Amino acid sequence: MAGGFLPHQVRAFQQDHPGVSFNVRITDRGEAMRALTAFEADLALVISPLRTAELLPLVVIAQPVMAMMDAEHPLADRASLRLGDCLSYPLVLPRATLATRALIDNVLDTRSVPVTVAAETDSFELMRGLLAHTRNIGFQVAIGAPDTQVDPRLVARPIDERDISAAPMVCAQLKGRSLSVAAARFANQVVGALDAMKR
Repeated sequence: MAGGFLPHQVRAFQQDHPGVSFNVRITDRGEAMRALTAFEADLALVISPLRTAELLPLVVIAQPVMAMMDAEHPLADRASLRLGDCLSYPLVLPRATLATRALIDNVLDTRSVPVTVAAETDSFELMRGLLAHTRNIGFQVAIGAPDTQVDPRLVARPIDERDISAAPMVCAQLKGRSLSVAAARFANQVVGALDAMKR
């Protein structure tokens, strides 16, 4: 999301509204919700947000969990993967506070299969660096998965939803909060872009 979708949305908005500046924070879902409720953020784009009555979802789309790996990885030629396929390789896991990790842990906690963790990180950029030229496998939702046209070294394959359900990605604001004109227009643009992804 931080490497593709969000920068694209900011650039497109600034082309139409050149005087608007952004303060973008990349953080986990708990901190994103805290920033909204503390009036430190106008909008949040969150994977599997923690449930709260204070949140006003503007749009929700399903995001499949993807396994990311080097383009030469033994599993790279498959169209989709079962989670068990991935567990035979060293894993680069997102930090425990990130939503993707919670989805993975929900499944791993029910299995007695030993897992080799090569690294754990809160940076998906670092995760990608730890996947290239290795047999490691990392995980991220589809909107943040590598694009082979941008980085041909890595590929992403969906994890079968029998193993891990798609995660809800929510664009939200604080319920009852009036947004500035610029923030409201940006929210409308993001909602439109995410709605288009549903089709």
